Amino acid sequence: MFVFDCFTHKFVYASDIALDLFGLTVEDFLKKGHDPAFDLIHPDDVELIVLTRKKAYQLLEALPVEEVKEYKLVHEFRFRNIQGNYVRITEQEQVIELDSDGVIRLMLSVFNIDAGDAKEPVRSHIYNFKKGEQIFIELSDTLEEPLTLRETEILKLIRNGLLSKEISDRLGISVNTVNVHRQNIFNKLNVENAMEAVNVALKLGLFN
Repeated sequence: MFVFDCFTHKFVYASDIALDLFGLTVEDFLKKGHDPAFDLIHPDDVELIVLTRKKAYQLLEALPVEEVKEYKLVHEFRFRNIQGNYVRITEQEQVIELDSDGVIRLMLSVFNIDAGDAKEPVRSHIYNFKKGEQIFIELSDTLEEPLTLRETEILKLIRNGLLSKEISDRLGISVNTVNVHRQNIFNKLNVENAMEAVNVALKLGLFN
């Protein structure tokens, strides 16, 4: 269990229960912030956690001030234990204090070891425990500019190994148009080549 001060960007409380399972101490968090935890998160999950957490906080901050404390953020990801094995972790975050302007000041965070499959992807959702409603965070929504239907279609064909000329013939558009779409895809996904684009798209679930 942790309490994080969003103003100072520091933990003001950390419990020592089970921290030794991951080779961590209370002092690690109080002195170094999030860094000790991020060092233990599965490398494939780090970027996705940052993206989903950012999106979740944006949704939380957009809620009416009087409703904010009715919600909690739930994140699922992989965390390395002291034996070097990755286990699934469920983190639940809840606002416990707002300032006079309604800005989030203190967040309570509770970590639990999950019995789920450690190979499952990162998942996040917002849960209203008063109404029982859930808002699932789609990773594709974390893109600053989402892919168009045509771009997604072309990316699927790229994934299947088709070259620009073959995509052109398949879709009945010019090779130049295909290449323009390819470059737009690379820019939106912040990648430099087709292989990276496909890998990012798989992580974000764009082919689902």
